[in-house]
Amino acid sequence: KMFKKVSVALSQTDEYSTISPWWILIDNQATLDVICNGALLRDIRTVNYHMRICCNAGYRLTNQQGYLPGYGVVWYCPEAIANILAVCRAKRRYRVVFDSDNGNQFVLTKKDGGTKKVFEMSSIGLYYLDAYAAQARSESSGTVLVDTVENNKASYTKAELDRAQLARVLQIRI
Repeated sequence: KMFKKVSVALSQTDEYSTISPWWILIDNQATLDVICNGALLRDIRTVNYHMRICCNAGYRLTNQQGYLPGYGVVWYCPEAIANILAVCRAKRRYRVVFDSDNGNQFVLTKKDGGTKKVFEMSSIGLYYLDAYAAQARSESSGTVLVDTVENNKASYTKAELDRAQLARVLQIRI
């Protein structure tokens, strides 16, 4: 089996109990996007390789991915301690700005200047987006997050796209 080794840094404290399963953290030391709350994802599926998620508490293996609406494909690991988006990966899809003077928050803005996601600082110093509250706001305002086919394709390797296209051709033939 093929492994990809990635490290995730979070301090180990008793404060984890205050991290809501609906919070999505933005982390400038993480190197992968991982979601532990499956309710945040669509199309959770098993892939043919594993991700080894390393941190100071040890490591976890996962071979599941899912689609985070308005963001893209992320790793799914129900045993993870938090939902985390890595700044190094988020900047591929969003303009990422941190302003300690104006709101003390991370603001992620779609490259087209449209959709914004705001990550506020919690009482324990973690920057988070409350996905439950954000979903309620978008439903009440009629906002729908739409990703283009090109944005979706950007989340996959060329080999994965080629295999998907071949699978579609075979499905049609069958």
